[in-house]
Amino acid sequence: MLRRALHELRQAGLLAWGLVALGTGWLGYGFWRLCLVSGPNGGGVDLRLRWREVEFWWRGLDLYRDLPDAMYPPASYLLFTPLLGWGSFGTVRWVYAGLQVLCLIALGVALHRAAGGTRRQRWLLVALALASYPLGAGIGNGQVALPVLVLVIAAAHATRVVPMALALTGALIKPTLGGPFVIVLLVRSRGVVAVALAGALYLGLTLGATLPIEASPLERMGAWAERGVEGAHFGASRGEGSMGTRNRRSLESAVRV
Repeated sequence: MLRRALHELRQAGLLAWGLVALGTGWLGYGFWRLCLVSGPNGGGVDLRLRWREVEFWWRGLDLYRDLPDAMYPPASYLLFTPLLGWGSFGTVRWVYAGLQVLCLIALGVALHRAAGGTRRQRWLLVALALASYPLGAGIGNGQVALPVLVLVIAAAHATRVVPMALALTGALIKPTLGGPFVIVLLVRSRGVVAVALAGALYLGLTLGATLPIEASPLERMGAWAERGVEGAHFGASRGEGSMGTRNRRSLESAVRV
């Protein structure tokens, strides 16, 4: 299979090879940041935040009051636990890097199979995706976007209700990213049943994340919702990259001129 892929890639031409070289360098830089760069401003910054939040969650602390970066709902911390809740950050980051490699392979295979056109065009699409800025940056920061994307693709291609529901539930580890793709499943055969099952599973995860620490599921979900509103307001009005900040700077520049 690998030999065939390399043969097809050679036939794709210099542009594909150039994108592969660019993607290899960019992804390599991302994995270097994720696995080897330390310090408060080092790589895996998002992964480190989630690792700390999982630890604090199972200690019974109120993340939404004590940690300003805790933006995930209760169910997400239960989903994060098998990956982040068992070892030191130095170990966890390598395990997470292995997961990202598997996700990259799955993404490449899915894109190659789903793309139309000639072999050259299919390989160009795969190479272009792997060389994209968000992919390498997300890996370097230890974000969950790539695993969520792979789970969404798995849910969209699943032909049975249970695998479809399980993949969707996993994608809801980040509801703001995986949640909107519920619409894709609703228009599929038996998709409504899969979405209902995923909703039941998600409710079970919420209860599983809150009851062992003797916390009220409704209170924690309410606190998470309030944190989300606060975060959206900050990002829209006062954040460094917000529209409010950019508009103010534009106005100040115009006044200076």
